[in-house]
Amino acid sequence: ILGDAIWSGQEQFIEKVQEHDWILLLKAAQIGFTTIEVAYDGWVMRFRGVNERVHIYSKREDAAQGYLEQVKFGLENIPAWLRLPVVRETLNEYVIGGLFGDDPIEDERMVKAYPSDKDTSRGDPCTHAHVDEWAFMGDPRRVWQAIEPRAHGTCHILTTGQGPENYTSGYWRRCLAGDARHEPVFIGALERPDRTAAWLKSQRARLGDERAAR
Repeated sequence: ILGDAIWSGQEQFIEKVQEHDWILLLKAAQIGFTTIEVAYDGWVMRFRGVNERVHIYSKREDAAQGYLEQVKFGLENIPAWLRLPVVRETLNEYVIGGLFGDDPIEDERMVKAYPSDKDTSRGDPCTHAHVDEWAFMGDPRRVWQAIEPRAHGTCHILTTGQGPENYTSGYWRRCLAGDARHEPVFIGALERPDRTAAWLKSQRARLGDERAAR
């Protein structure tokens, strides 16, 4: 559906997703990475395997629910012959699948939205974890301690930076050193067609040195 509209930064992210199951994407804002990640969430749900469970984590509950709605929209607008029946849906979860085959096999696939300020899926395993703006969560360490043992399969963390002295930047440096599981990926602010070096210079002047460095 995105077709020729994919930007260079999005293309780089897609390539990394194909190469690595666990990715920590340190990103500039408004490059379209969440669009690709939501599409990946939907692909996992429909095409990767049976009984897939996708968890979407965000700082705010309404943001997590918004991404779930985007996944739902995508799954409900693929060709009819590719869709699976809807089993149930609420504000925080969407389940497709059912019983299939002559010797029926249960295959229920769920996408569920979690805010980071509650119990963060304690006790619930997932086959794909989508963690949105990790550095901006109230307690990134606690959130990650809750997610990590329950993430089986793939895990993508997408976040902009919050400076060099916090848990997420420390984890980023561990990934660069090869001491953590995620593949560190940085894609900069100019990786979309309407941004130039002159635009970046004007942004730095407007934001100030400290915020621009972040």
